Amino acid sequence: IGDSYLSNYSGGYINKIANANIHCCIVEPRTQYGSWYYKLSQATNGLLIYNYTFFSEQALNYIYGYVPDVPIPRYTMILGMSIKTIILKQELKANGTTDTDADTLTDWEEVNQAKVIVNSDGSVQLPTYKAYIDQYEGRWPFSEKWENRFVNVRDANGKTIPNILSEIYVLPVLSDPTKVDGDNDGILDTEEISWNGVDERYKKVGALHKDTVETLFPEIKKQEISENSPSYITINDNDVVLHLDVVIKGDKDNLAIDSLKTKVITEEENEQQEENEEQQEIDNILERLGEDFTLKDLAIDGIMKRWNGSYDGNKYEFYEGLKVNFKVDLRTISKPAFFVNRIELDFRDGECGVSNQTRRNEKINCNRYVTIYSTYCDADGHEGKSGKGCQEYKDNLYSVAIYEGVVAHEFGHVFGLKDMYSEAFSENTRQYYVPNGKIYKISKAIKSSVEYTSDKDPLSKYIWNPSTYKFEKVFQTKK
Repeated sequence: IGDSYLSNYSGGYINKIANANIHCCIVEPRTQYGSWYYKLSQATNGLLIYNYTFFSEQALNYIYGYVPDVPIPRYTMILGMSIKTIILKQELKANGTTDTDADTLTDWEEVNQAKVIVNSDGSVQLPTYKAYIDQYEGRWPFSEKWENRFVNVRDANGKTIPNILSEIYVLPVLSDPTKVDGDNDGILDTEEISWNGVDERYKKVGALHKDTVETLFPEIKKQEISENSPSYITINDNDVVLHLDVVIKGDKDNLAIDSLKTKVITEEENEQQEENEEQQEIDNILERLGEDFTLKDLAIDGIMKRWNGSYDGNKYEFYEGLKVNFKVDLRTISKPAFFVNRIELDFRDGECGVSNQTRRNEKINCNRYVTIYSTYCDADGHEGKSGKGCQEYKDNLYSVAIYEGVVAHEFGHVFGLKDMYSEAFSENTRQYYVPNGKIYKISKAIKSSVEYTSDKDPLSKYIWNPSTYKFEKVFQTKK
């Protein structure tokens, strides 16, 4: 029975239920004394439980009139900065196979085995909280001051704080045996509990404290922000903001609908084909920006729309399971000082060519230049050049959707990403997805082994050997 179903007649329901001799037992921690639920349980000689987790004794007492001696595998788990009560499926046994949270790690594997004693029958003897602190945490000046301050403090039974801590038995753990992700950071305990010696991403993580982009990449947090740097990153927890100062020039004020296409299929084609991805994206842009938007407006919309968002880590990038929120803070500047480094976005309307980042240098404190053309054609003479007088120009205009994508792609280079989008700023130099010889080493951002194929031998798989600087065949598929 939920609150949304209660009405002015709900009081009458209580009497009807009580007269029917139905005992109502309710588990509802959010209710209060004197609530409808309270009145219902009282009138029907039932039971109201205020805790979802630890209500077994209350329920047993209601059923039997007393609490029978039923062993419950309840443990006080010691974490990095606190203690927490947990209940395992079975009593903890050395080398036991019980897996309470079903994460493939047994409860015993998640225990810090070096800090417990195993009896001859396989049962586990736990340390008291005081013994654990004395043995493993050691004494420090603050603890002595703390003990002196509370030396005369006693509870209602006359026990001192050391007496109380000597009666609490704690379970030292490597990870929480009741949760697959005990520290709630998105990275599973199976990945955090120990380092396999291979994947450097998991060398610094731990299963008992929340890992974030801020804690895992302290070198970014500590970076010095120079006034002469056109971009820098700020991090708070898992929120990453890339700050950019951009000089926008050229044909930036030209209306986009006059310079680019807004239709890529006819109305007849649209009726025959329910969904055209490019046309749908065009329509979305027109809905967001209206019709009187400039090339500059379109470019900024593309950068924001296609880069801002939340991203889940995977085995080829940052920590698998970690969710990172990325945002671009773009500020436009009109006339930067001559000596100040800059990011320049130059619009070339009425011309075709390869949209590019000229004089590309993927270090942070350098000038970066992006040129965006209205279209691209296959004329060999236009590779990397302006095709102002190109005869194919008018028939090959970009659509506003493709134009946005081109701008977003080129700003990937501004952000330090090479084509194939590996990561540059991690080493402050260009990164490569496919290694080649001694110069083009595979990016350290790629942590998992990558299998490659060759156009000359498509049935075979190869891996890169960083010692010999050569590809080695792994296996070959039969035709």
